[in-house]
Amino acid sequence: MAASGAGEIRSTGGVMRALAAGCVGNRAAAIIAAFALYGLAFLARPVGGLFWGSLGDRIGRKPLLLIGTPGFILLSLPGYLLASSGTFLGAIVGQLLVALPWSFVVSTVVVIIVENFPTRVRYSGASIGYNLGYMIFGGTAPIVATYLVSATGTNSVPAIYLIVVAVLVLPAVFMLPETRGLDLLRGADRVQPTESARPTTT
Repeated sequence: MAASGAGEIRSTGGVMRALAAGCVGNRAAAIIAAFALYGLAFLARPVGGLFWGSLGDRIGRKPLLLIGTPGFILLSLPGYLLASSGTFLGAIVGQLLVALPWSFVVSTVVVIIVENFPTRVRYSGASIGYNLGYMIFGGTAPIVATYLVSATGTNSVPAIYLIVVAVLVLPAVFMLPETRGLDLLRGADRVQPTESARPTTT
């Protein structure tokens, strides 16, 4: 569920940048806005990932998800309204509003998915779970967002879709176990010492 939300968020983020650029002035200004928005997103990702990732190591993965997911519920609609306002500044600020909760989510969602699987099935479980959710929800998000805009004539309507997904994901986030500090070699995954390697007592 978390993977689904992350995939949908990332895909609708691309739709948002395209809509924001398309709403800005003339063709030349729209092209400049598109490059500026994608450049801003490209630069912000590693910076946000480093900052929030290290924060997740200190306070836990789950708190970041519990900040980011409600953040989408609160900031998606204002962000899309600003991004489609027709001004360059609105496009930038609107993108930043949606990028803020996204940075919380994306910096920890992959980590918490990986840490929830035991070592012997971690690679398969994490990759199948993440990519299946991403394929179903993230892969269809641009099509759904484009259809919603076309059907309603409102550029900000993908924000409603994003809010609905965030509301659906929120209960799953509450149910997730905290994995910070979890020993990834746990239970049956631990390598048991052989008899010859066991310490002897006298």
